[in-house]
Amino acid sequence: MKPRLVFLLVIAALLAGCQESRTSTPGYEKVFVTAKPNDVSEVEYIIGPQDEITVHSPNIKEIDKQKQVVHPDGKIWINLLGEVTVAGKTPRQVEELLRQMTSKYYLDPQIHIQVVGNSKFFY
Repeated sequence: MKPRLVFLLVIAALLAGCQESRTSTPGYEKVFVTAKPNDVSEVEYIIGPQDEITVHSPNIKEIDKQKQVVHPDGKIWINLLGEVTVAGKTPRQVEELLRQMTSKYYLDPQIHIQVVGNSKFFY
């Protein structure tokens, strides 16, 4: 009888441990998300939190060669410009946004964004 009781307790413990978690840790609801077609496209990469980007702008020394990691709130800090929201945008859209922001200081700013640290991995 004793081995049978031990067996039943082990089975009960295993079944209790296999229950699926129904709640997410606050603040981490979007850690694992389903990939969308634009997320995996080589041409239309969407910048997200934890991506590392480099700003290239040879004629604007204040921002040239700045490496920035996108913060969890989707923003980066650029010298001269302050906080800039880049999450959810393509590198081309960020380039255009930075051109608009720097155009009040420079004529015809040339800016290129390069994603050097990718936070998304798809298999």
